[in-house]
Amino acid sequence: MQYERSAFNKDRGNWVTSKENRKQSFDVQWCSGAPGIGMARLLSLNFDNEPLFSEEVRIAVDTTIKEGFGRNHSLCHGDLGNLDFLIMAKANDHQIELERMITTIYDGLLRSGRLCGNPLN
Repeated sequence: MQYERSAFNKDRGNWVTSKENRKQSFDVQWCSGAPGIGMARLLSLNFDNEPLFSEEVRIAVDTTIKEGFGRNHSLCHGDLGNLDFLIMAKANDHQIELERMITTIYDGLLRSGRLCGNPLN
């Protein structure tokens, strides 16, 4: 937790996922960045009710909604994984207003047709 918190960038509302050539990268994916951190914090609440966990979940939800959709539909690094995190947050009552947002995102995914996350489709 300390390491992850040391990688948090308040201005971006996200956690640094890599530093290449001194340039920071901020992913918004299930496998790294805000959605993954948010999921980890939600699961951690089952073991420790640390107040900062809920704040980190809120930040992760906000960042995921703002920046986490439109690339592809994969679980690991795409829209379905990010949607999974939002559904998980809603189930834990961390964001009451999420129901409408989840439905809107899901409907958009259905309308857009399949967006494969694999370069070879």
